[in-house]
Amino acid sequence: MKISQILPQFEKTSALLIVSGKAGAVLYRASEGEIEEVSSFRVDPVRYSDKEGFSQRSGQGRVFASGSSLEAPKEKERKEFFKNLEDHLKRLNPETAKECFLFAPGHLVQEIKEHLPIHLQERMKKTVEGNFVSHHPFKILEKLT
Repeated sequence: MKISQILPQFEKTSALLIVSGKAGAVLYRASEGEIEEVSSFRVDPVRYSDKEGFSQRSGQGRVFASGSSLEAPKEKERKEFFKNLEDHLKRLNPETAKECFLFAPGHLVQEIKEHLPIHLQERMKKTVEGNFVSHHPFKILEKLT
């Protein structure tokens, strides 16, 4: 898609825009006045109905211990998210982008940077905090001006 003239055009370089939330991400490539989505993914949350995630140890009419495993699925989702991110970034040609821009919620920025391949870490030009996954690419590019 052609980039509006009032936005950065990336005419002399190519850029990878990594737009992430906590459960999904969209990767855009911008160059020569055009922007295109090159990859995206979403990690679906694990849902428990009623007390599926609840465990209890009992015997002789007494309850010895009980608890919930609800924290474990959150950690599982988080690991799956970073695995997906790494897989999608590995599939890209390292020469796809001479510059890299990260758009992510503040609490995830550092961890996402740590999961980026070295060549993208070195090409990182700017980080914008916020969840812009569902935004139009032009709205994302406006954040760079």
